[in-house]
Amino acid sequence: MAGIVVLSVITGGLYTIYWIVKTKSEMNAQGAGIPTAWLILIPIANIWWTWKFCEGVAHVTKGACPPG
Repeated sequence: MAGIVVLSVITGGLYTIYWIVKTKSEMNAQGAGIPTAWLILIPIANIWWTWKFCEGVAHVTKGACPPG
């Protein structure tokens, strides 16, 4: 976790975006169904995308980390 924070600071936040997209892809490979990460850039749509990301986390963790 510390590595993510350090790399995010060094790259000015670009690594954070990369990490989110990579994690989304890995969760989709396990059947999460998270939409394209380009929606992060659109106001209001990014709120919906974040909700779908949280639902994907709940799916992958089999409810151990529920959304909301």
